[in-house]
Amino acid sequence: QSHQTSPRAVPTMSVGNFLGKKSFHTSKLANQEKVWIAQRKEDDEKKKIDALRKQMAEENQVHELRRMYEQSSGVARPERLDWMYEGAMAMRAEKDKDDVLLGKKMEIKPEQDEVKRLKDEG
Repeated sequence: QSHQTSPRAVPTMSVGNFLGKKSFHTSKLANQEKVWIAQRKEDDEKKKIDALRKQMAEENQVHELRRMYEQSSGVARPERLDWMYEGAMAMRAEKDKDDVLLGKKMEIKPEQDEVKRLKDEG
């Protein structure tokens, strides 16, 4: 006998089987999960962008209404930096309201009293 192997003895692997074992193949559950997570992140990002656009449109509308009021009444409001603090203060006030409703003990810090006093004076 010769040492030649028969064609049946050579393992054959189809192309589909070969690609299915690769780490980048689309049928692998891990890859499908990565795609799904990436799509969720993209959807969340789009929602955030839409929310920011809506917020900017509302702010622009408020600014335009104030400008129109100033023009019609002839009373000009002094330019102040309140807009910088409205977001942070509103968030803090909302958190404080939640804490009060939950019955948490609140501490009033001296700097908070100073801020309130200055805000009342201005």
